[in-house]
Amino acid sequence: GLAAGDELLALTGQLHVAPGATGQPTLLPSLLNARCQVLHRSNLVQMASDAAQARALVTEFDLQALLPLAVAQHGFALAGLGDPEALEVAAALAELDADSARTASAITRATYFIAAEQHADVVEIFSALRASGSGTGIGMYWQHDLAESALRCGDTTLAKEAYDEFAAIAAAQVRPWFGAAMARLDGHFSEDLDDAVSHYDRAIALFFEAGYPIAAARASYSCGVRLRRGRRRGQARQYLEQARGLFLPAGLARAAERCSVELEACGVPRRADAAADASSVLTPQELQVARWVAKGESYQSIAGRLFVSPRTIESHLTAIYRKLGVKGRAELAARALADASLLAPA
Repeated sequence: GLAAGDELLALTGQLHVAPGATGQPTLLPSLLNARCQVLHRSNLVQMASDAAQARALVTEFDLQALLPLAVAQHGFALAGLGDPEALEVAAALAELDADSARTASAITRATYFIAAEQHADVVEIFSALRASGSGTGIGMYWQHDLAESALRCGDTTLAKEAYDEFAAIAAAQVRPWFGAAMARLDGHFSEDLDDAVSHYDRAIALFFEAGYPIAAARASYSCGVRLRRGRRRGQARQYLEQARGLFLPAGLARAAERCSVELEACGVPRRADAAADASSVLTPQELQVARWVAKGESYQSIAGRLFVSPRTIESHLTAIYRKLGVKGRAELAARALADASLLAPA
C-alpha cells in the first residue's frame, strides 16, 4: 500500500554507496528497481532517473539477470512522460530473449502512444500482442488500456472483448488497483453521464486508497472531459483542476496541458504562467537536477545521486538556467515557489 511504498522510498532515497564497495554489486540496482516499482505510481521523473541509474549499473557489472527489469522500468517511465527515447528503449527490450521483455516492449510503445493520445497506434500494438497470445500470466496487464483505446477509436466490438478479458482477470485479483481500473473502465463505457461520474468517483477514491495518484489523475481527467462535453462545465472544472494538480508534480506536462485546454473550454482563463512550468521545457534528468538544486543540495551531492561528475551537473544547470530564464540558484529557488513541477518529493 501507500505507507509501505513511502517507507521504501524513505529508506532508499539517501543511498549513495558505490555498488562495488559492499562486495554485492546487485544490491543498489535491485533497490533502484524496487524504488521504480513504487515511483511509477506517483513520480515518473524520479522513476526515469532511478531506472537509468539501475540500467547503467546493471550494464557496468554485467548483471544479466537484472537487465530485462531495469530496461523495462526505464522504458515505462520515459513512455509515461511522453519522451520519444522510450521507443528506443522499447527496441532494446524487443531484442532481449524473453517473452516478458517482448511484452514490456509492446507495453512501452503503447504507453508512449497513450501519452500522445494516438489511440489507433495503441490498438494496433495491443491487438498484435493479443493475437500472438503473448503477455498473459506474467504480471503485466494491458487489456484495460486496449479497451479504452478501442472505445476511443470507435471499435466497440474490440473494446467490449478487451473489457470482458480484463474483467475476468480483475475478478481473480485482490489488489485494490484492479477494482479501481475496472471502475474507470465502467466510467468509459457508461452511456449515462451520472452513472459515468459515479464510476469515475469510485475509481478515483480507490486509486487514492491504493496509492496511485497518477491513475487517479487519469480517471479525474476522463470524468472532467465527459462532464464538459455534457455541458456541466462547473462540475467538470473540479475534476480537471484536480487532475492537473496531480499530473504536474508527477512530471506529466503533456497531460497537465490537456487539462488546461479543457479548462479553457470550461471558461477558465489560462494562468499567465501556466505554459511555463519547468516540466514542459526540461528533460527528465534536467528536471531532477533542477529540483535538487532548488532544494539547496550541492553539486557533489547531486552528482553522487546520479553517478556522474560535478562538471556534468554544471552542464545540466547551464541548460536549465537558459531554458527557464533564470540567472542562478537563488532565482531557481524562487521559481520553485511558484512552479509545482520544481518541488522535490519529500
